[in-house]
Amino acid sequence: MGLPRRQLIYVGDRLDNDKGPAARAGMRPVFLRRGPWAEILEAGRDLSDVYAVIDSLEELPSVVARLASMTR
Repeated sequence: MGLPRRQLIYVGDRLDNDKGPAARAGMRPVFLRRGPWAEILEAGRDLSDVYAVIDSLEELPSVVARLASMTR
């Protein structure tokens, strides 16, 4: 895509498999909080390196728009 990593959003529903690797790769992780594991995985976890937490993919366009406005 030719974009810097900090302009890429990685959406995942697992904090252990998605958030950490995406953050370490320099992308902006978005935690999609869904399903029965969401509360279990989120409980007591550090979310400081998560760019956003969403409960539905319908919320994703506003997250993308926010990032786009920051990188102009």
